[in-house]
Amino acid sequence: MIFILVYLWKIGYYWSSCNVWGITDIAAVSRFAEIAAAGVACFLILRDKRKGVFPIGEPKEQPVLAIETLGVFSVRVGDEILSDSSPRSGQIWKLFKYIITNKETPIPTEKLIDVLWPDGDLDNPLKALYSLVYRLRSMLKKNFGSACDFIIFQHNSYIWNKNAPYRIDSEEFESLVKRAGNIALPAEERINLYREAFSLYRGDYLAESAQEAWALPPTNYYKRLYTNLVAKLAELCSSVGDYLSVVKFCEKAIELDPYEENHHAALIEALLQLGQISQAIAHYDYIVSVLNKDLGVQPSERLQKLHEQIFRHTENIQYDLDSIRASLNEQNPEESGAFFCDADTFRKIYQLEQRALKRSGLSVYLVCVSIANNDHSLPSNEELTPLMAQLKRAFLIGLRRGDVVTQYSKSQFLLLLPSSSYEDCEYVLERTKKKFLANTRSKKLAFICSFEPVTPA
Repeated sequence: MIFILVYLWKIGYYWSSCNVWGITDIAAVSRFAEIAAAGVACFLILRDKRKGVFPIGEPKEQPVLAIETLGVFSVRVGDEILSDSSPRSGQIWKLFKYIITNKETPIPTEKLIDVLWPDGDLDNPLKALYSLVYRLRSMLKKNFGSACDFIIFQHNSYIWNKNAPYRIDSEEFESLVKRAGNIALPAEERINLYREAFSLYRGDYLAESAQEAWALPPTNYYKRLYTNLVAKLAELCSSVGDYLSVVKFCEKAIELDPYEENHHAALIEALLQLGQISQAIAHYDYIVSVLNKDLGVQPSERLQKLHEQIFRHTENIQYDLDSIRASLNEQNPEESGAFFCDADTFRKIYQLEQRALKRSGLSVYLVCVSIANNDHSLPSNEELTPLMAQLKRAFLIGLRRGDVVTQYSKSQFLLLLPSSSYEDCEYVLERTKKKFLANTRSKKLAFICSFEPVTPA
């Protein structure tokens, strides 16, 4: 207030000096103009400060809408998280996810209605869409002012505003991978670019929307980029002798995609180069068991070649037959019941039995046991996993020590029963079936068996 009174006094003083009894004072006029201009400038600055348009001092950094899609979905401005998982906002963020997934092209209102309400159970879906878009726009722009609009409406379609202040991790990830793929760049620069991209991928694209058909293509696309990234990063780090980094990256990649065999193969190769033979053997046994148990598949050719390579790295030469025999002996010989092995070992034992039959003339039976529903459909994974574990225990306890068992697929076991007759097989399988079904207490399960004698090779 004092500043304003002094300012007004100065204006009056110089104004009175400008024209005294008709005599003009040029210096006073000039000084009056300077003070008036300064006053107007101060007024405008104070006005804009109150509106938050032009703060005095250092200008604020423009806020950016940060969107994370790789792994856990989130939308934030600075430290403020806009996205949430409450049921009331579910449709809002589904709309947002669909728009950013298709941000390169306009999306007709009819398409958005089909995506958001596929059952068509709304009386006025267009009005519901307009309301949803309005709420989404309001949430996005509250930190940016009314002039900033992230979603534009034109020609009866909605499109993402590419000029809005935003960043999205999937775009940055894709850009880094493409830049790192330039073989003209030095290896160190490519490694750094791949490392940066690696840190951005924290899981599948919009993992919470994996059940949506529209999310599947981008999910597969970014997963392929990530798989290739890990392979290239392992290759480049290996080329400069940084095998510890290869182990680190592969272990992290396996956490995100435990069934990608190339990640496991690169990890085993790095362990071999570091001289960690026992760890390489342990990891090979682990992945072979996982692939067989969970997916019912055999290891890839690359993994099988690594198995041979592992034993070539073993340089110890043993001449003591007792030591060799001790290393071959079963770890827990006192355990009764059948011998359980992976499918590859089972195949070799089967082939050995075929060879022996030419001379022994004994009877050996191959048995296949499947678990299914009564309509021959597969139970869900949640139901199947404990059922298969229970059946495995039944075989290991109920069969003889010379019998061999393997899990052939996620719903099947194979048995090899040496020195058995047709009647022996019928008896053993019927006994196992009754015990298994009694323990499960499920009337919808089917225990399907088939068996036949092994023929000599």
